[in-house]
Amino acid sequence: MQWIVYGVLIVLFGGGYLLFLWYNRPREIRTALPELARQLGSAGSYSRGWSGTHKGIAYRYKFNLESTNGYDGRFGSRYDADYWTLRVLVNGAPKLKFRVTPKTDTDQFWKQFGVASPLRTGDSDFDSKFVIDQCNPDFPAGFFADKSHRDAVAAIVERGFDTVCGDGVCLEARRDRFSLSSYPDPGMITVPVENLAKLGIAGAAGPASISKSATSDSQPAANWNADGSNKAGLAGVLVIVGIVVYMAMRVLMSPYPPIDAQASFLAFLKSLTASVPVLGLTSWLLVRLARALHWSPGNLTTILIFTAAVIPFLGWSGLVVLNGKWDAHPTTSHVVKIYDRIESSGFGLNRHYHRPKYYLLVQSWHDPDARLEIRVTQQLYRQDFYGGYLLKITTGRGRFGIEWTTSMVLVKKPEPSAS
Repeated sequence: MQWIVYGVLIVLFGGGYLLFLWYNRPREIRTALPELARQLGSAGSYSRGWSGTHKGIAYRYKFNLESTNGYDGRFGSRYDADYWTLRVLVNGAPKLKFRVTPKTDTDQFWKQFGVASPLRTGDSDFDSKFVIDQCNPDFPAGFFADKSHRDAVAAIVERGFDTVCGDGVCLEARRDRFSLSSYPDPGMITVPVENLAKLGIAGAAGPASISKSATSDSQPAANWNADGSNKAGLAGVLVIVGIVVYMAMRVLMSPYPPIDAQASFLAFLKSLTASVPVLGLTSWLLVRLARALHWSPGNLTTILIFTAAVIPFLGWSGLVVLNGKWDAHPTTSHVVKIYDRIESSGFGLNRHYHRPKYYLLVQSWHDPDARLEIRVTQQLYRQDFYGGYLLKITTGRGRFGIEWTTSMVLVKKPEPSAS
């Protein structure tokens, strides 16, 4: 009986929460988007996307809410949509695999190093404003040398779209991070549909056998999970790799910790003698590889940023590990006085979301008048060492001259000899 009551409560709370989310959905989803669909004569919903036909061209489109300005906490108040993403698709042709984006400062920078779009249209004005990349080897030669094709892309971009691309199945126009008005213009859908169809018809007119043209009545197959670019996927993979590398090196470093922050910083400076040349060589090889494989400037920039963060970290952590692992010098024990203990909440504004760090302020064995701040375990930090305890710390000289800690333990002060 008790489990039945719990189940009923869970269902009631879950249903109430879903009702709350539905009631507080953005006003664009409640009014503007349904009104736009009514004007276009398209069918669908916000979650599944809308589909319709315009001048004999079958199309699909979908709005995605990227961010909101938050919820003020009052019942009955609603979210106000802040930024949206719009994707418009029509059927394409198998040979049409490309991606055109407006040229950015990043593209201009990498162009100086030969990392730029391998395709040129012959129109200096178009080539100075747009980048054509991610093409398959069978991309029709001179496709964008046709002025009507360039005009179709330019007309789509003039409507605020950021990307025009084809994957061999669909042609897509994508617009990122824009504010949606209360009365959206149907032209934001019909203009890209008409111009995408021009590209699709031109591609279907080529020598390749085409299964369906852009004017087909069948709806384009939409993969709403794809974002039209692999930048986000690449960044996600690199973040995961970075986290794995960080955790693995932290585990390897744990048996050989430098004695204090100064020793750790010394290890970092020494590691730069190796990591800086490696970083320079790696960056040069990546640029060469990007030119050979026609990487997009955005992807190359993402990879170089990741490399610039990972290689110095690997150099520092690797030096710390080898400094202790290859240390052939005998260890030395020191018994020092404890002055104070310090607890640090680490990085962040709220200590409850960060693991605290524990330190002991002790007398330096190199200079009796100096003090060292040594990181210790929580168990050692919590011990009651006041009034009769000293710290016995065993250290190694280090293969590369970086003093590191092998063990720490509290010991009682020797009793004064009676004389």
